Amino acid sequence: MADKKQLEILKTGVESWNKYRKDNPDLIVDLSKTDLSDFDLSKANLRWTVLLGANLFRASLNEAFLPGADLRKSNLIEVDFRLAKLQMANFIGANLTRCDFSKAKLQGADFRKAKFIDAYLGGAYFFWADLKRADLTRADLYKANLKGAELDLAQLKKVTSLSCVTMPDGTKYGDKWAKKIEESKFPVEYDEKRDTKIME
Repeated sequence: MADKKQLEILKTGVESWNKYRKDNPDLIVDLSKTDLSDFDLSKANLRWTVLLGANLFRASLNEAFLPGADLRKSNLIEVDFRLAKLQMANFIGANLTRCDFSKAKLQGADFRKAKFIDAYLGGAYFFWADLKRADLTRADLYKANLKGAELDLAQLKKVTSLSCVTMPDGTKYGDKWAKKIEESKFPVEYDEKRDTKIME
């Protein structure tokens, strides 16, 4: 459950919020299910923050600091994540439609079943990120780095650009990967109960 005091401090502005985090470095921040739509949270320190089910529609998180943040099942449509630091963040089931992840740091982040529809991922660092069953329909991955990323059952057939993309095996996108993606199957039938523990 969201902490009302923390939410009120955040609403006063990023400068006061970052000072609050600096003065309380071990604080557990819970902003789950809060409405932060259209908020300017650029450069905000939101590391390890619980944002489960939050509404961040069109919020600006440009250059924000969110390592380890919990963004599961949150509404992140049209969020500005440019240059944000999101290492090890949890995006399971999040709606990332039309988001901008330009040059964002996403190492080890969990994007299972996330929706990247029409998202811009140019130059984003997905090292060792988990993108299993993610939907990247019409996403633009120009110069993204997917080295070590998990792409099992991800929807990659309809991406708008894979130009200059570093693929999971460290090679650049080319004929080998084009064939592999064309032969992939998404969506597929699978046992939802089997994934319950994974998704929780």
